[in-house]
Amino acid sequence: GYTDSSPQWVLGGDAILFTSERYGMRNHASWGTLRDVMIVFLNREAYDRFRLTKEDRELEKELEKIAKEGEKKEAAGADKETKKPAKPAAKAAKEIVVELRDIEDRIMRLTPTSSQLGAATLNKEGTILYYQAAYEGPMGLWQLDLEKHMPTKIGAASGRMVWDDKQTTLYL
Repeated sequence: GYTDSSPQWVLGGDAILFTSERYGMRNHASWGTLRDVMIVFLNREAYDRFRLTKEDRELEKELEKIAKEGEKKEAAGADKETKKPAKPAAKAAKEIVVELRDIEDRIMRLTPTSSQLGAATLNKEGTILYYQAAYEGPMGLWQLDLEKHMPTKIGAASGRMVWDDKQTTLYL
């Protein structure tokens, strides 16, 4: 068998990022192990959204923007009719939808090759994977653009990676 470890919620609770040795060298006779960063999507909608092309993603954002503008106009029109100020809606917690049927088909390998891995994380849009890997030298910080499938070494670092509350700044 193989070992999966280091699970973390990503994409607003629609997926789990984890590391696995299922494609790399396994730890037989204490020789060490090589791992990959993997992702499992908890529902079909999240999986389909992740696999959209850049152009399709931009089109979807534009359609959402148009829909929000339409909702604002409808709300403004309703407020004029009732002559009451609009109350801001309270944000409800997002419900996490888990579809176990065919979940094994929604597991993807994100790293291009197996390596000795440190921490890994995904940006909130799900377009860039940051991970620490040692390929033929010391541990380095890598950035993988998941749309272009191009890994880039951006520094030498090891340790824990943590996002700020808005997930705009990554701390090492």
